Formats: sequence, C-alpha cells, structure tokens
Amino acid sequence: MADPAQFIRPILQLEHFMTQTNFRSGPDANGLFGSFGGRYVAETLMPLVLDLNREYEAAKADL
Repeated sequence: MADPAQFIRPILQLEHFMTQTNFRSGPDANGLFGSFGGRYVAETLMPLVLDLNREYEAAKADL
C-alpha cells in the first residue's frame, strides 16, 4: 500500500506556492507581481508600457 504522505506533500507545496504568489492581491508599490517581480504584461509590450509610464509620470508632474 502506498504511503499517503507521498500524495499530500506535493499538494502542501503547491498550496504554499499559491499563497506566496497571489496575483489577485495586485502589484506592489513598484508595479510588480509575485516573488519573481514580473509584470503582468507580455514581454514584447514592455517597451511601450515603459514609454507610457514615463509619459504618464511627466503629465502628472505638469499638474
């Protein structure tokens, strides 16, 4: 008979990972998600997102 712990351990590890990486809680103060710091944007769009962010910050400074 198989040891039940061998089935439970992976589930507990996954549960720990899911609580550490909760994308529903939103980005941190730097706009980053999760422990790896990724932004929820496709890599090919990053130059455009960074340009947009720069222009947005410049526009806020003009107020």
